[in-house]
Amino acid sequence: VVVKWSQPSNIYGTLVNYNVSLIPSLDAKKEQQRQSVKVAENTLSTTVGNLLPFTYYIIEVRAGAIRIADGSSLLLWSDPNTDEPPLSFTTKQSAPSRPVNLKVADVLSRSVYIKWGRPKNSNGIIQFYEAFLFQMNKQDVDGSLNSLQPTSAWKVTQRYRTKNNSTQVDIKALSPYTQYRVTVKAVNVMDGVELVSKSSQRITFKTNDEDPAAPSSCAIDQRNATMVYVTWQPPLPLDYQVAYYDVTYGFQREAETYSIKVYVYDHRLQVNYLLGSHLC
Repeated sequence: VVVKWSQPSNIYGTLVNYNVSLIPSLDAKKEQQRQSVKVAENTLSTTVGNLLPFTYYIIEVRAGAIRIADGSSLLLWSDPNTDEPPLSFTTKQSAPSRPVNLKVADVLSRSVYIKWGRPKNSNGIIQFYEAFLFQMNKQDVDGSLNSLQPTSAWKVTQRYRTKNNSTQVDIKALSPYTQYRVTVKAVNVMDGVELVSKSSQRITFKTNDEDPAAPSSCAIDQRNATMVYVTWQPPLPLDYQVAYYDVTYGFQREAETYSIKVYVYDHRLQVNYLLGSHLC
C-alpha cells in the first residue's frame, strides 16, 4: 500500500523523520504482524509491503523531531495522525494456503469418502474446494502403493467442486480393485478471478474388489469323440482384472454325475480328456 501525508503545521524542534505504522485490527493474533517504516523528513509518502492478505489495517503516522534541552538532544515523537474515523483499509484477497489433514475413509468398490481441514490461512473468503481424482494407467501399476510416485502415469479422471465451503465429498463411479490418488485445493474468488491454493498432500488408495458379472456367449465346439473346444466372452463391464475363470464340466455315467473344476487365465479352454460317448 502507498501511504501519503502532509507535513505537521507545528514542529517543536528539528524534524528528522516520520514513522509510519500499519496495525492489523480486530485480531489479537495479528498484532505481531504490525509493520513500521521510518521515512526521511523530506519525504511525504512511502510504500509499505509484506502485509497480510485480506486484513483490516489502521494507519498511524508520527513525526519525529530533535529538541535541544540542557545541552542534550532528545528525539521526540508526535501523537499519531488525528483522522476521524482512523485512516484504515483492507488488503485484497490472495490464494489460500493449502488444505490440511486430507483423509480417505469408507473405501468401497465403486466409491470413496474424503474429508480435509480448512487452510491455515484463508487469505480471503473461500468460495469452494476442488478435489482431484487421479488414476494410474494399468500398465504402470506394480501392485505396491508405497512405491507409487507422482509421474505422468497418473491422469485426472474426475474433478469435484464442493458446495457451501464443504470440506468433504463422496466420489463415485470408481472402478473396483483400482489404484487412485486424490488431492484437494482451496479457491478464493476476487473480481471474477479464481485464486487457487497449492494442492494438499496426496493420498493413494485402492478400491475394494467385488464379484464379477457372469461371462457371456458360452459355446462348445465338439472336435471329436473325446475333445471339445469351449469359448466364452469376458464379463462386462470389464473394469477390473480377471484373476482366473472357474470352468466346471461333468459327464454322466449311468446314474452318477461328476464335476471337475479347471482354473484358466483366458476365455477359452480345450478339453481333451473326456469320455466320448458320455459327454453332456
